[in-house]
Amino acid sequence: MRHSLYLKRGDEWLTAPWNDGAGGKFEPLREADALWFPLVLAECGLTDLDSGTFLLGDLEDDPDKDDALISLQTLSEAKKKPGKRVQVDGGSDGKLEVTGFPQAWLDWLAKPGAVPLAVAKVGGRLVLAWLNDGGRDAWKKECVVRDAEHKAQKKASEAAKLAAQRRNELQQKRDDGSYFINPYSFVPLPPSVTRTRPGGHEALGADSVSGWFDWNLTCKTELLLPHEEASAIQNEVLDYPGSSLRGALRSLHETMSGGCMRVVDGSFLPVHREPMNAYKSSTDRLAVVTQIDPVTHAVTEVKLADEVQWVDHKALTAKLRGGLYSGRRLTVDAVGSSVHGRSEITDPTAISPPSASSPEWVMHITSKGARRPDHPYFVAVGRLSGPTKQIDESTWTAYVDACSGGADLVGVAHPPDTATYTPNGDGWPCDPVDSHGTPIGKRRRADGWLGIGDTVWVTGKGELKMAAIWRTHGEHSVEERMATDLLPCSDPESLCPSCSVFGSIRAERSAEHEQAAYRTHIQVGWAKSVSPQDGSTPERVTSTAKTLPPLRSPQPSSGGFYLEAPGGRFRSADKNENHVQRSHWYDQPNESGELRRVRGRKFYWHGQSKGGRQTPWTHDQTQNGSAHALPAGTVLRARITFDNLSPEQLGWLLAAAEPKRLFGSKCVVHLGGGKPLGYGTAEPRIENLHLETATQRYANDAAAAPEQRADDAVRLVRGLVEERQLTEVHAALKHLLSPDAVHADRINYPTSKPFSTRGSKEFDEAFRWFGTHSGGRKGHLVPLPDAADPDQYLSIAVEDQEGKR
Repeated sequence: MRHSLYLKRGDEWLTAPWNDGAGGKFEPLREADALWFPLVLAECGLTDLDSGTFLLGDLEDDPDKDDALISLQTLSEAKKKPGKRVQVDGGSDGKLEVTGFPQAWLDWLAKPGAVPLAVAKVGGRLVLAWLNDGGRDAWKKECVVRDAEHKAQKKASEAAKLAAQRRNELQQKRDDGSYFINPYSFVPLPPSVTRTRPGGHEALGADSVSGWFDWNLTCKTELLLPHEEASAIQNEVLDYPGSSLRGALRSLHETMSGGCMRVVDGSFLPVHREPMNAYKSSTDRLAVVTQIDPVTHAVTEVKLADEVQWVDHKALTAKLRGGLYSGRRLTVDAVGSSVHGRSEITDPTAISPPSASSPEWVMHITSKGARRPDHPYFVAVGRLSGPTKQIDESTWTAYVDACSGGADLVGVAHPPDTATYTPNGDGWPCDPVDSHGTPIGKRRRADGWLGIGDTVWVTGKGELKMAAIWRTHGEHSVEERMATDLLPCSDPESLCPSCSVFGSIRAERSAEHEQAAYRTHIQVGWAKSVSPQDGSTPERVTSTAKTLPPLRSPQPSSGGFYLEAPGGRFRSADKNENHVQRSHWYDQPNESGELRRVRGRKFYWHGQSKGGRQTPWTHDQTQNGSAHALPAGTVLRARITFDNLSPEQLGWLLAAAEPKRLFGSKCVVHLGGGKPLGYGTAEPRIENLHLETATQRYANDAAAAPEQRADDAVRLVRGLVEERQLTEVHAALKHLLSPDAVHADRINYPTSKPFSTRGSKEFDEAFRWFGTHSGGRKGHLVPLPDAADPDQYLSIAVEDQEGKR
């Protein structure tokens, strides 16, 4: 044994290799060495040593040579001077410097109690001895661990600081009152869908399970009941339809697992208001309906005007008695002056009632809304000397579709058939039009119908529209704006994760498949109201009547929200009359230069506040709705049964039924109606989970603990998230399911007024915000924030062309 370190620990001696001062791990002396070591100590005059004593030994196996043991004194902190190099004072023999390590390590080495060091003179030179257990190598490893811990602490500290800063910024926006949070956002779509052959229903798979669980849903906000006509409940146990719960469960399942877009109209194209230069005087013509289908009442033929003039309404009212209305006949005896690309007439002498000796003309009156308020009102009139034109089914369908998004049909899902009424006759659907308070006449309401004698514009492309500048379809349908792989499953032999569990059905058959359907593996029973205390005893509940503010239909035509954000240069406003509003669905690229995709699956933020978005309108109570609601705290309990699910399928089902199992944080879901108003927030929980395999069912084998199997299944699907490219999907969904993700009192449909004016008519006019934030003539396009972004605030201020607000 040569040059070893020794340490007395209590009454026991330990030894470590010297390693030229680098030391090593201390271990007990071998039994043989322990017998003679006390003798060596005595020979070296080292007796009565205290515990914690370090010795350096130069012990020889040759009995003719003397053994040598010397005591090592650990250096006091005064002997270690920090700096770029740690200097060690070796007394009169000189000084040593520790180099070759990161400065942070050296700084630590110089601190009190860091590492016991000593200076030994070996072979005529000073050597720095590392006396810690494991020696210098152990110290280096500890430094690495310490660095990692320090970096982690620093990262956590920076993250906490950033989070606090963000919370402060968000609170400032909330307190400012000039920012709002849109009620909904979108979970992005995955790039592709994984499809497999479903498990079938013939026999249980070897690793598949069947079973059931109770799904408890605790309402955190009031729950609006379905079928408001008969939804009043007075001290009754509620029966809540399982079909409604199944829909909510499947929606979450499709999103989480990366399933197909089961409910989507791939052919959908939104309708937009046309730009100011949409009217083409050289090609657009007025027309009169001359024929409609006797069964469907679709327009099939029109009579075209071969000339169009624009007449000041004052000239018309001066010469025509009985009022103006669309479809009224007259005579025009002059050609107007060319103004802004159209022929305008202001001279009343050019106007007279219709006569048999003069060509017949017809007038067309439209809403004043699209015209500039400081300009006089001109009525379009057309000379009916042109040919007839046949209107095909697709042209008529496009016209009806364009009407459905107009102001005349707001809140009207199925407008009544008005095709049998004649202009200005009884029952004719019309609205008065005025200019600066002066009545002009009556216009035909754009309700999706036209009767014989009604007037309509026919564009150079053959399209029908109710105004020279009206509404037109966007470009590139939903199907073109999403990966084909995301469209609904159609092959029962190859289904997405959701269709393979919840079932899939398509109306059409194909040559390959006799029927395009697959039966479900999931059954959701009716829910009952139960006691919040034990979650199982039926409990009687009472609903209350609620007055609701208006709920409008979704507006996917708002491309700033429903489509991916375009590139920065494609967001700017422009006053050029050829400018197309940036929010419109047209061939506008995203950041990657590709066609803008649909944003994803729509989800609503959770949260209600006193006097918040659920407060009915006081300025226009006729727009309010009504419903019945159960109180917050109501608990619903439904039995969900399933059969023949693989471990992966079980994992996705449990994650959808109780998202907390997947995300590890509190999550809530939406039930019932009124989601835009914050109603129906419920916290889901799985109870009484029962699982069994085929062998357990038929061979009475012992069942594995259901919760352990459930945990394994959820862990399995959690491991698939990155592989299936669902990371961004889950980040957004987790944020949207959080009950406290955003400030509830600032959730509101877009407004151009501060929250101090909440409840006023101006505050509730959402269209005004879109009018100045959609990249039109004023105000750049403001896209909806990504759902995973902590900052969901949108400013009411308008950003001008210089980027100022």
